[in-house]
Amino acid sequence: MMIDQLEHESKTIKDIIDVDYRSYAMYVLENRAIPSYIDGMKPVHRKLFYAMLTEHKGKKTKVADLGGISKYGYHHGEGSACSAAVTITADWNNNVPLFNGHGNFGSRLIQEAAAPRYIFASLNPDIEKIFIDYEVCDVHEDAEDHPEPKTYLPIIPWVLVNGIEGIAVGFACRYLAHLPSDIAKACILELNGKLKDDHVIPVTFPGFKGSVVQDTPNRVITKGVVTRTKRNTWEISEVPWGFDRESMINLLEKLTDDGKIDDYDENCDDSGFNFTIKMNSAMDAKCAKDPIAHLKLERAYSENYTALDEHGKLRLFESKIDIIRAFVKYRLGKVAEMIKYDLNAILVDIEWSLRKQAFITDVVTNKIKLQTKSRSEWVIDFAARYKTNQTDSNRLLAISMFECTQDSIDKLSAKLVELNAEKARLESLVPTEVYKRQLSSIR
Repeated sequence: MMIDQLEHESKTIKDIIDVDYRSYAMYVLENRAIPSYIDGMKPVHRKLFYAMLTEHKGKKTKVADLGGISKYGYHHGEGSACSAAVTITADWNNNVPLFNGHGNFGSRLIQEAAAPRYIFASLNPDIEKIFIDYEVCDVHEDAEDHPEPKTYLPIIPWVLVNGIEGIAVGFACRYLAHLPSDIAKACILELNGKLKDDHVIPVTFPGFKGSVVQDTPNRVITKGVVTRTKRNTWEISEVPWGFDRESMINLLEKLTDDGKIDDYDENCDDSGFNFTIKMNSAMDAKCAKDPIAHLKLERAYSENYTALDEHGKLRLFESKIDIIRAFVKYRLGKVAEMIKYDLNAILVDIEWSLRKQAFITDVVTNKIKLQTKSRSEWVIDFAARYKTNQTDSNRLLAISMFECTQDSIDKLSAKLVELNAEKARLESLVPTEVYKRQLSSIR
């Protein structure tokens, strides 16, 4: 019987590849390694953001504590979560960090941060201007174990802002950094029907003083800054993006070994990179022809636009412009959904205020004498009298007698004027115009 069972459970190589391996591959793609093109987050970042919004908002939180997100369905260890928290907090590596860092989160010179138990993070106030409309975020399909939404709702495709990379089974992605204002301008062009396929959203790295040259539509070359200070002496004041102090020293050591330079002095400090390069006359003459090439002060980066879409499925975009177009279409729908949400909330408030005003008026004018019936009888009576349900009937009965005055009636009349004005304003809103105003606020 045991042998029969084993034979029944045996699998072919094809079964393993087509079923088990495929399931694993899709899990890695959709639940760990590839970000959403909408909020630019992988699941770990989304859980950290959720924790910050719900548990830690308004206070500085130790990164070691912030990384304790296993209760939100994260199963890859606190070390990984803390590392991800550092990545989205380090201001030297993000145009707009999700969190503000307090302590040593590294720098371009030395990129390693202090231990998570020694550094703190808090929500970046600028994020609250861009990540909005939480009420209409799509709920995670497994909300019981994953309370964070499927994606958050920034007003621009956040995957393009700070840069992010991911490697999964058979797929990878790399997004470089761009200024939010440049992305917002492209979104406005799309809303106006004027975004062209060849529109360029320039790559802009945080704090980088060198040049970024667009080599091809999805490839850039970053170049450092070098100047000749005197004969046979050059000064490097910026290095290609991605280099740190150690990697630059290793490069200069190799240039020395290869006979490209004689020697160098390292003068880096809190203000940034600084190296003094010494050469003989022959080296100096060669360097003068093309200092960047001679000192190898350039580094190329190619972008790969693989991402998860609004349904959580893998999508391969051809360009940043394709991402902008997809995002604007999706986000415009969410703007309309938010307007409808706000309008429904106003209608509910109007309905309750009218009902409350009618009840207080009836009490003040003695149309209702509460002492004449039991609570359960009044619940039934109010449901019919004010065309409501038992819940609101009980809410009416809970109103204090101190509120049953002409003053309360007058205040409710004034409130209803305001509510109806807000209702008219919401009904007049055009989603496209609302979205344009939101985008125009990004500077």
